[in-house]
Amino acid sequence: MSNKNFEQMKDDNKVIFFLGLSEKVVDVFSREEDQKIAQGALDACWEWLKNKENIGESLYDLLDDEEKGIVSIQEMSEVEKDETAWNCIIDSVAFTSRKAFEGEGAKYFPEPI
Repeated sequence: MSNKNFEQMKDDNKVIFFLGLSEKVVDVFSREEDQKIAQGALDACWEWLKNKENIGESLYDLLDDEEKGIVSIQEMSEVEKDETAWNCIIDSVAFTSRKAFEGEGAKYFPEPI
């Protein structure tokens, strides 16, 4: 897919693209626990896409919670393949979170997204 084609997609379709790609990555994780956490984060994003509830902050917390956020989990990973898989999941959750914030009319976003 060219960059031009992606830019022309509607935002919901962009979210679907990222989440669909990330679904393919979940099985790559070496630990079952990481697979469950990643799938839970993606499920929350799919739920937002379905219902468009005001959960931008909740989705962002999945990323940045100091104790159980997926960014912290990725940073602690010692398996290169897992780190790469987390990057995909993190990008998808961050993109979805931003779209949720935008849908809520937010003028400012947490810096990482």
